[in-house]
Amino acid sequence: MKAEKDFYISDIRVIEQDLYRNGNSTIVRFTDKDNMIRPQDSRMHKDPRTGIVYVWPSHAGVSASEIFDGGQNRWKIKKGTPIPFWLALAVDKITPGHVHIVATKKMKMSEYISLLEEMFEKAEKITDIQAELSLNRTNLTGKRA
Repeated sequence: MKAEKDFYISDIRVIEQDLYRNGNSTIVRFTDKDNMIRPQDSRMHKDPRTGIVYVWPSHAGVSASEIFDGGQNRWKIKKGTPIPFWLALAVDKITPGHVHIVATKKMKMSEYISLLEEMFEKAEKITDIQAELSLNRTNLTGKRA
């Protein structure tokens, strides 16, 4: 399992390279079937008094990749998309091209999900897999993602 030392939190405010995320045929997915962030995707704590689930700042978050894998139901968040305030990219130093979209302050899970929805609202479903593979390969040529 990767540790905090295996990531660095970027201070960029816009996506610098197209990012890819899994989804289904109609939407990008970053929650489970119950519309909750998966426990392995973020550092969370449930307030025993109120039952409210909070996401804590850490290196853990919803993952995305700069490298398109050619799979079905993949979505692209385009280069130039703003990163909402209170979110950041945690760049994986071990796996090239892998990032986590993380919270930078303690917030309710519902707030975190809302910020992710804002960031992903203009994501596009990949329909021409071969064209996207070619474009992605061209964009990453000579770069370490």
